[in-house]
Amino acid sequence: MKRDYLLGVLFFGSLWGFSEASLGGWLYKDYSLLFLAPVPLTVIGFMILTVAKIYFPQKHSATLIGSVAMLYKFLNMPFFACHLLAIFLLGLSYDLVFNFFKKIAFGDDSKRDSSLRSESSQSLSEAKGRFSQWHPVYTLTGTSIFLYHKIKSKAVLGLVASYLGFILFALTITYVFRYRFWIEEGLPRILRYVGISGTLTAAANFVFVPVSFKLGRMLKEGLLNPFEFKSRLATGSVSLITLTIWVLGIARCF
Repeated sequence: MKRDYLLGVLFFGSLWGFSEASLGGWLYKDYSLLFLAPVPLTVIGFMILTVAKIYFPQKHSATLIGSVAMLYKFLNMPFFACHLLAIFLLGLSYDLVFNFFKKIAFGDDSKRDSSLRSESSQSLSEAKGRFSQWHPVYTLTGTSIFLYHKIKSKAVLGLVASYLGFILFALTITYVFRYRFWIEEGLPRILRYVGISGTLTAAANFVFVPVSFKLGRMLKEGLLNPFEFKSRLATGSVSLITLTIWVLGIARCF
């Protein structure tokens, strides 16, 4: 794993884990908020993942970021296997939907590479214009170019990934791990969880995922990329934030 990718996964995973440990710790104290707590936590997580995908569009980046967030929460909160599983499955769901959209736009890798080679003789602006109807990310002469589809596509990504994450979690925790509290209520609890919490989250991410794409684009185009190790100040700042989050987390363990 390249050091820029490693730093990015640690940084974004730490941010997500910190939000889960801090805000999540407060939300889950109130049992009446049990079915509403996943909504803001998932929205924040998806916003972080969306910005992260601007920098790291690799197939498994969201899953790795979710794994780091899961580890951080494991070290900082009382052990609840369902919370950790939910974080991992949300990262996995985001990757699955993102990669599905990417495959629809480009097809297989050979077709994508052929398309990129045919555009290599054009200017960067011309290449952006030609492919502007597509959503994902491709690389041309070593430079990552982010292609933005209509707001609708980004919104649908947030919508579908949210529902997928909630459905996967509900089915897995009930029928695979057979968690007692989910087994006792069975299907009604699954429907309530997906129908209420999942729908509220999907509706929120329908709005916030496109906003996060725009924010990530502004950050990447307007600021030095801190993950490329070209600026000591930028890279050092990201490294310091990541280290501080983990120091605070480890301190809570003692």
